[in-house]
Amino acid sequence: IVSTEGNRVALNAAIEAYKDIDYMDYDYQYGMTFKEAYENAVNALTDNTLTQSEIDEIAQKLESAGSQLAGNEFKAAETINLAYDNQYHTAGVRWTSKSTGTVDSSADAYSYQGTSTVYNSRVILTASLDDEVLANYSSLEWSVAEQSENSEVEIDGTTVTVNASRASRSAKVTLVATATDVYGRTVQRTIRVVVASSIVTGISLDQTSVTATADSSSFQLNATVTPDDAKVAEVMWSSSDESVATVDSTGLVTPVNTGTCTITAETYDGGYTATCAVTLTTNFTALANAYTNYNDFLNSVLEEHIYTTKSLAVLQQAVTDAQTMINEGTANQTQVNEMLATLEDAYNN
Repeated sequence: IVSTEGNRVALNAAIEAYKDIDYMDYDYQYGMTFKEAYENAVNALTDNTLTQSEIDEIAQKLESAGSQLAGNEFKAAETINLAYDNQYHTAGVRWTSKSTGTVDSSADAYSYQGTSTVYNSRVILTASLDDEVLANYSSLEWSVAEQSENSEVEIDGTTVTVNASRASRSAKVTLVATATDVYGRTVQRTIRVVVASSIVTGISLDQTSVTATADSSSFQLNATVTPDDAKVAEVMWSSSDESVATVDSTGLVTPVNTGTCTITAETYDGGYTATCAVTLTTNFTALANAYTNYNDFLNSVLEEHIYTTKSLAVLQQAVTDAQTMINEGTANQTQVNEMLATLEDAYNN
């Protein structure tokens, strides 16, 4: 509702021009100035206490704030950079750096193969943001999402240290680095960290492709992690399309419907992957058998007047629809199963 007190044509025009702007898409100073100007303009629409000069001034401030947005777009962090420092410790000697470097920006796992007495080995990860976006973020911190009992974790600002306890030969930790921008939005990076006396170097599957009908029973995929003495040999399973097939934590694949998907086995340690291409075809056998049986039944009773005309018409339509589906051969397994149920219901009723 627009107040009738005062001329608000220019004010309305400014509000309309900038109504779809998200102030958080711009650098904080400009974004907040625009936000305040826009809110004041909206409030001015119904504030009958304002003079014409005040209305015009509010409209001008919105126009000014809006015009300054261009060229001051918010630069968001695409990822959080990670640097590593692998260290070892010997009796009477301080921690010594063995190797340093950066973790690949696409990596979600990092491993350090330490000494046989792995509690004398540790990795320090340091999180950072690119210089061009650094000013747009108010905090950068680590948190622990998962930690094995034999792992020791120490967080100090943007650095986190992971090593194994004295009683163990491995440490396994899932860490999350979170950067919060000046508007309160976050970007996160999750990294699985393993420090062990023997780390994973690869994974393979006993089958790389499987073709079956979509109504088949579940089948097992078996993963082999190398080397045999890897201390953290955990495998994570996933399906690229769970509407086609699902997979559980042991690699047991369950067909769901006609289609193709990829089953992936990934090592917790190192993020190595192996895949199996799954193709599931539609099985028309049960529907074809039912069609033959019910079609023969219809032919045998049409002249006997045992069943009502209505019930026979329902069954005849179901039989016709089933024949069409079989002849076309394009239905998925769910559609075939539904058609089979429709046939059986028509026969039973």
